[in-house]
Amino acid sequence: MTLSQDIVGAEEIAAALGLTKEHFLRRRRALEEQDGMPARLPGNAKKPRWWRAAVSRWLDSYSDRKRAAEAEIVQDEIVEADRQALRLVYARPAAAFTGPRLAVDNTGARA
Repeated sequence: MTLSQDIVGAEEIAAALGLTKEHFLRRRRALEEQDGMPARLPGNAKKPRWWRAAVSRWLDSYSDRKRAAEAEIVQDEIVEADRQALRLVYARPAAAFTGPRLAVDNTGARA
């Protein structure tokens, strides 16, 4: 395998992600910082390149990580909805109590 086969360009990565090359290049830093995408190789900034093996490993795990993160968000939303429902059923504000009040008269109490 030659060096050119070990290197992948922005066009190929964008196609694998289902993005246009321009959209991928705009999102590249966020993908690197937030999603763990490998950093580009040093060299010509106008024609960025990445190691094919590193990008391939990242792409293999990218969808699994995204799916897990989305499932965690959904789980958090379900838990919060359950908490809110329980608060509505069991937690009553003090001002909402309208029942009789007990008055205690200790004036005649003996020591």
